[in-house]
Amino acid sequence: MVNIPDLANFYKNLPVLITGSSGFIGQHLVHKLRALSAQITTLTADIRDRQSVTRAIIGQKIIFHLAGHSGAVASNSDPLKDMHINCGGLLTLLEACRDFNSGVKVVFPSTRLVYGHPQYLPVAETHPTHPTSIYGIHKLTAENYLKLFADLYGLTTVSLRITNPYGPVKGLKKRSYGILNIFMQLALAGETITIYGDGKQLRDFIYIDDLINAMLIVGQSVQISNHVLNVSGEQIISLQEAANEIVSVIGRGRVEHVPWPTETQQVETGDFVADITKIKELTGWQPQIEFKVGLQQILDSE
Repeated sequence: MVNIPDLANFYKNLPVLITGSSGFIGQHLVHKLRALSAQITTLTADIRDRQSVTRAIIGQKIIFHLAGHSGAVASNSDPLKDMHINCGGLLTLLEACRDFNSGVKVVFPSTRLVYGHPQYLPVAETHPTHPTSIYGIHKLTAENYLKLFADLYGLTTVSLRITNPYGPVKGLKKRSYGILNIFMQLALAGETITIYGDGKQLRDFIYIDDLINAMLIVGQSVQISNHVLNVSGEQIISLQEAANEIVSVIGRGRVEHVPWPTETQQVETGDFVADITKIKELTGWQPQIEFKVGLQQILDSE
């Protein structure tokens, strides 16, 4: 397994660009890369601004492209906005890399939502892709852009199909950062956690530190190029069980079941568990933090 000293040696003084650095994953990635003494550049301009993007990508060795418009339900209500940001923004970045930094490695956070309703569990990377949202379609389109630029222009690209990350959100602006983080913030405030339907759908939540380590290891690995990899936790738990555990750990809040809103039920995939055999075999990475431990770490960070 790749260990932390290897990461420290690799990333020390390495020029790394992070787009979307102000988001949930971005802030945790910046924090970890600072601890590894990387030479970090963050891009806060509009990712569709070609001049700003070109200036930012020159000289970088790795780009973690996290900038984008998130939300499956929101994407269905405003498809063009989602397309312009998530597809147009990535194309702007890739064209700049092709023209001015073709040796860079681009690591891209895709999503489990590209699969749609699972035909079997656990879901491997070879599973058919039938997204239930514009967001999922555009993430899948982005993966294909990355593959094409790798095939045609020699860029080194990796797409990570991430499941359900959770972790501390302290200091972040109030917004949606994943279902578990929403549950945690509601419970911490003593408010009601709302579960749509019976909440029995299964998930494989991944703690943010495990996700960040996966991203860094993939960024480091020279043999991983033009790959698509699932990244998830290994502990399987239902949304109902997760909500109950959060209330128990925090000691506040309550759980209430309500009917499904139509627009939310349209994008719901049902049970989802990812097969992470591929990333384990290629890199030696595997998730380390159990669900209850992750919840306690979030609580301790408040």
